[in-house]
This record gives sequence, C-alpha cells and structure tokens, in this order.
Amino acid sequence: MSVDHLPGWPLMLSEEMAAAFLSVPVAAFQRAVARGTLPPARLVAEKRRWSRLDLERALHADVGIPSEDGDDLLFRVIRNWSAA
Repeated sequence: MSVDHLPGWPLMLSEEMAAAFLSVPVAAFQRAVARGTLPPARLVAEKRRWSRLDLERALHADVGIPSEDGDDLLFRVIRNWSAA
C-alpha cells in the first residue's frame, strides 16, 4: 500500500508510514526516535509500529511557543530532522 494515497492515517504506523506522516525521510525519523525526540515503537503482532496519537502528542507538546524569528516550533523541529 502506498502511503501517498491514504485517505486517512491508521492508528498504528509502520516506520515508513510514520516518517511519511511527519513528512520526513525515514533516516531522519530513525535518528529522532534514537535521540528520544520521538516516541519509540510498540510491538503489535510482533511488528514494530508507531502510534499516530503518540507521534501527534510529541509534535504538539510545544506548539504555540514561537521561536525568535516567529517561526512555529513544530515546523522548525521537522526541518531540523530533515536536515540532520
């Protein structure tokens, strides 16, 4: 199943889908999980899956706190993951 054409996101996401959900490369997603910036996977039917709700909570934890240049913290963090 291509993640490009999902009408809605499932509750539990594979690593590829979780990265696509956040619009970052898989390698950037893996680094963020390894650093603890994003939540770890859960085992579901012996497969590693990420909770969409956990990812949303992690991303929205600091939303609304503007950076020095007025940019939204959420988008600044996502750009940093992509660049890393």
